[in-house]
Amino acid sequence: MYKRQILYSYSALMPGGAPEYASVGLGVHVGKSGVSNLRNSLYLWRWLRASLTDIDAVHIHGVLSHHFLVASIACLVMKVPYTVSPHGSLDPWFISQRRTKAFLYLNSIGRFLLRRADSIMVTTDMEAGYVKSVDESLVTEIVFPGVDIPDDNQKTRRNSRRDSVLRIVYMSRLSVKKGLPRLLQALAIIRDNQIEFELHV
Repeated sequence: MYKRQILYSYSALMPGGAPEYASVGLGVHVGKSGVSNLRNSLYLWRWLRASLTDIDAVHIHGVLSHHFLVASIACLVMKVPYTVSPHGSLDPWFISQRRTKAFLYLNSIGRFLLRRADSIMVTTDMEAGYVKSVDESLVTEIVFPGVDIPDDNQKTRRNSRRDSVLRIVYMSRLSVKKGLPRLLQALAIIRDNQIEFELHV
C-alpha cells in the first residue's frame, strides 16, 4: 500500500520561502540563507530522516550537488527508491567546467549513488548518451517534455478563437539538445497534414 507522497528533492537546499505547492499540505524543506552548504546539508539530512518514513519515492534533480549526495544516501539508508534527473549536470561541457571536482566526486561516490537509483530520467537521446558516457550500466528513461491535450479540449480551445490556426510556442534556447530536430520533424508532419500553424519562438 502506498504511503503519502513522492518527495521532489530539487531546491531543498536553496534559501528562500516555501514554494506555492507547500500550501497543499506537502512537507517542504527550504534551505536557510546565510548558512554554509555543509550546515544546510545537515539540516536536510535531519529533515529527510524524519520525513522518509512517509515517502514512497524520491525524485532528485541534479547530480553534481550536495543535495543529490544527501538525498540519495538518505534514501539508501531508509530503503526508499529514488530516481534522478541530471538536468544537464552530466553534460560533458558542464563537467569540463568542474573537471577536478567532477572527477573526484563521480569516481569516489557519485557513480555508486547513480547506479543505486531506480532510473535516470532524461529528456533527449543526447542526454541519455551523456549519462551512458559516465557509466554504461546506468539505467536511463527518456521522458520527453510536454503534455497530452485531450482531443475534445483541443477542439474547444481552437473553436473558441476567431481562427483555426494552430499556435505553437517554443520556449528555450536554440540548441540541438533542446529538441529542435524533433520540433522540425513535428512541424513537417503538421504541414503534410495541411494544418495551418504559427510557430512562436
